[in-house]
Amino acid sequence: MSFWRRLAYLLPAFRRAEEREMREELESLAAIANPGELGNLTLAAESRREALGWTWLEECVRDVRYAVRTLQKSPGFAATAVISLALGIGVNTAILTFIDALLLRWLPVDRPQELVQVIVRTPGAASPRESFSYPMVRALAGQKEVFAAAAGFSSAGFNVGLPGSLRRVPGAWVTGAFYETLGVKPIAGRLLTRDDDQPGSPVVAVLSYEYWQHEFKGDPQALGQKLLIGGYPVTIAGVSPPGFTGADVGAVANITLPLAAMLPMNVNGGVLLGAGNNWLRVLARPQKGVSIAVAKSRLAAAWPQIATAAMSPGLPSLSRSNPLGEAGFKAGRNRVDISTDNVRTALAGSNDDRSGDSAHLLREHCESATGSRNGTAA
Repeated sequence: MSFWRRLAYLLPAFRRAEEREMREELESLAAIANPGELGNLTLAAESRREALGWTWLEECVRDVRYAVRTLQKSPGFAATAVISLALGIGVNTAILTFIDALLLRWLPVDRPQELVQVIVRTPGAASPRESFSYPMVRALAGQKEVFAAAAGFSSAGFNVGLPGSLRRVPGAWVTGAFYETLGVKPIAGRLLTRDDDQPGSPVVAVLSYEYWQHEFKGDPQALGQKLLIGGYPVTIAGVSPPGFTGADVGAVANITLPLAAMLPMNVNGGVLLGAGNNWLRVLARPQKGVSIAVAKSRLAAAWPQIATAAMSPGLPSLSRSNPLGEAGFKAGRNRVDISTDNVRTALAGSNDDRSGDSAHLLREHCESATGSRNGTAA
């Protein structure tokens, strides 16, 4: 039986015509047949109706009507059921959205599948270390045989505005090669460069597109204006593209500052940028044509000298990471954790206690923005 005829059977006029034709046919058959020869004509008519009709749809409509009548008789139960369903659907939607953001969606940067994160396996440690000191980040970025670019970053919070009207704005401290490494292009103005991450350079900031729209209505005249961050005047250099909110999972970077800006903005900036403070994660892009295996080998060969200079013992690894794994950044869908078990550095006697000695200082300052010269947290 054709689909279109069954579909037409949903129309009352067509259904009445079919019923009339079937009734006339059954009556004519009953008139010419011997008694008992045709069997149960009523059953035959029902079978014909089922063949033409949409039994499952009719049953569904009946079930819905019955459910509505039942819920009308018990409004309390109905309200509980509706609220429970709404909460369940809302939670599932939130979970799926979170998983999509963390696990399925690429970081909106140039060729995100090429990005890797540098991690260190310290002998005796239960898990790899993801954080590095500022000198170590600069040393890693200098490995041009391994990386085309490498950058350090860490989430932060910035106090923006005048005393009495301060607003806490999420942001990030980054090295000057951050945007270059990610391959992000500005929507307005310019992004941070290596020159901005030099001692004595004018302090500039990059705003996220969403923050620019919300606070400045997307006004191009905002470029070049001053923001008071921790009581320190910072010039707006540019705006990152729509959709880019930083490289840290679960965090939004509405304001991005170069790490060298800590020196004039924070009374403890020199300490935080010292060799003993490991608080920056490193994203890197291997040189074109250099495989992960080759990059690992070259990094392993150079590691003893780098680690000794920066007082950071351990064994280097590269990770093209699943963001729900150890790396914690939205760079790729699959994790390839490559350890360098064949590396044995001469750092067994190195002392990394300085990281522990400064842990209290980091807790106080790394998540705050910057302090003014009188020590006010920002």
